[in-house]
Amino acid sequence: MCLQTQLQAQVIVPADSLKLDSLRADTNRNAANVARQYDFGDLTKAIFHPKRKDEPARQGSGITVVPNVAANPTIGAQLGIKAVAGKKLGTDPNTYLSVAATSASVTSKGILYFYINHNIFTPGNKWNIQGNMVAAKSVTPDFGLGIGRQTAATNTTDKILANSARKGYALHSQYYNFRQKIYKEVEKNLFVGGGISAEIRRKISQSDTINNNTPSSIYNNRHGFPQDHYVSSGFLFNVEYITRDNPNRAYKGIYADVGIRVNQTWIGSTKNAMQLTTDFRKYISLSAISPETVIAFWNGDHTC
Repeated sequence: MCLQTQLQAQVIVPADSLKLDSLRADTNRNAANVARQYDFGDLTKAIFHPKRKDEPARQGSGITVVPNVAANPTIGAQLGIKAVAGKKLGTDPNTYLSVAATSASVTSKGILYFYINHNIFTPGNKWNIQGNMVAAKSVTPDFGLGIGRQTAATNTTDKILANSARKGYALHSQYYNFRQKIYKEVEKNLFVGGGISAEIRRKISQSDTINNNTPSSIYNNRHGFPQDHYVSSGFLFNVEYITRDNPNRAYKGIYADVGIRVNQTWIGSTKNAMQLTTDFRKYISLSAISPETVIAFWNGDHTC
């Protein structure tokens, strides 16, 4: 009986041809569906180059330009334009895709936002260069230091700072940010690096007319911050781990980054400070036929 079982275990089970044919049909069907899709690139081609014929052998551009339309209660209606570019540097097939993006938008609540960012991998992933620049006219909600729980404080300013009622106070300001980091691959998928970041908020205005009646003004008075501006400038020290297959549209893998930020007054920061930053993302594809069906987990207090 044991011998028979072992012999049967070595018999190669023939493939289910009906199942394989079905899988091939699904794959071909998905490819056909993609070919029939009409996207923003097709629209711009129809408008600006209506007589240009399709050239299957022609390699498409790595730059995509799309309109940016959105709406939510915080910013109102948003209208703008966004461009994204991607390119793999060098000939090493294991090199990660390098990407860059820029966007400019305006909202119905008077918010203006412009940014440029990049995430570059040199051939063979020897170096990873990340950076961004932001210029904005922003409105930031100030909810104080509380989380909605009642406070035992009896002092009026402590109650305002805790903000148990979760009342939102609007802070209008100009915001500028410059950040640049350079990583070196020290082991496969593991990078160590550093950089610098400078954030400037100026022309801050709020509804507080007596200079001690909102969470922001109370906090500033207690800790010696100016009411109308501040600068946060510091050095960055980071460790990064990457296995995700694409930085723009990951189907699988992990992205993790842990860092320490050290703000220093001698490089322009309003106050000295130290901050621990974390960013963890896990991507899982749920279908071999449609790999773009992905469940993603993202946890962190800082985005690269």
